[in-house]
Amino acid sequence: MWVDAMQMSDDELADRIQADQVDILVDLSGHSAGNRLTVFARKPAPIQVTAWGNATGTGLPTMDYFFADPVTVPQAVRPLFAERVYDLPALITTDPLPDAQPTPLPMLRNGHVTFGVFNRIDKISDQVLNVWAVLLRAIPSARIVIKNGALDDAFLRDGLIARFAAQGIAEHRLTCIGSSMRQEHIAAFAGIDISLDPFPQNGGVSTWESLQAGVPVVAKLGNSSASRAGGAIVKAIGLDAWVAEDDDGYIAIALKHAADPAELSRVRAELPGRVANSAAGNVQTYTRKVEEGYRQFWRDFCAAV
Repeated sequence: MWVDAMQMSDDELADRIQADQVDILVDLSGHSAGNRLTVFARKPAPIQVTAWGNATGTGLPTMDYFFADPVTVPQAVRPLFAERVYDLPALITTDPLPDAQPTPLPMLRNGHVTFGVFNRIDKISDQVLNVWAVLLRAIPSARIVIKNGALDDAFLRDGLIARFAAQGIAEHRLTCIGSSMRQEHIAAFAGIDISLDPFPQNGGVSTWESLQAGVPVVAKLGNSSASRAGGAIVKAIGLDAWVAEDDDGYIAIALKHAADPAELSRVRAELPGRVANSAAGNVQTYTRKVEEGYRQFWRDFCAAV
């Protein structure tokens, strides 16, 4: 049953939730815009869960559980959360790409490695751009492709090119691609050898899309949920060796794989299947894990009554 609650006050919505006898109430917004955490503060349902929308926890004593994963929210920081953390295979997943098939490694025909960044350009911090510049200087023949709808704007595109130029990266080594239809967006991964995850704000769906398309992702773990999300996804499908702890490690991973096309080809060929067979990347398996969580929450509640 769908209820349009936008125009309801917090009290009205809380009353409606109680009248509908909702057993498990799930928050999908966290502290992001438009949230209804003030409804959750009223505790209208016996079990309340925060999940997916904003992986930082809520701080509400009335929020019982927080869906996360072992990498995004390490054990050491869990006592800091108001909620009990329940681990899923990964913090987020996404639908599989239709007819995803691995494509040939571009560097074999191009004669050089091509790095890719298919993320929002506002995630390209000065820190990560500095790291990418070090990487590009270390491989003078390398190219980098950045794809985001914001690059339709010439002002933003020229500004990004200027940021790379300030780091000594010539414009001809940088390809900026703007908006496209989804089919063309996914097809563009066929031209990428290795994807580079931005930080401190990591990729999410873009990370999954790259992996599903057969393009491995270099990631780095930070100190917040937002800066660990990319690495958590990469680790969730078993590519632990692609996740760094610091900037030097990030560069080293990219350099290592850029110099080994045979191994990169093997990884590329296996990735779509690896993702589809993982608990984190298979949406049916992932859904079962979510449902197991809900059942456990309900059993624990009933046992405590």
